[in-house]
Amino acid sequence: MILDDIAPDAEALGCAAELAQTRVIARKDTNADRQLAIFGEARKGGARAKEALAAVVDWMADAMAGKTLPGPVRSS
Repeated sequence: MILDDIAPDAEALGCAAELAQTRVIARKDTNADRQLAIFGEARKGGARAKEALAAVVDWMADAMAGKTLPGPVRSS
């Protein structure tokens, strides 16, 4: 696997922990997945596209401010 191939280089550059984190990122949903889910849920709830985009922006602002966890979107 490519991550195994570049691990010695990451170690030499002092970024082995960051390289290891890529495995975790690959197993989880991405922010894009969460943004699409938020948009879709808002649209299903009757929001227009612009309103659904606003919901995504609100979620992103809350996530950046530490008000929400950047975990998977919870379905209701």
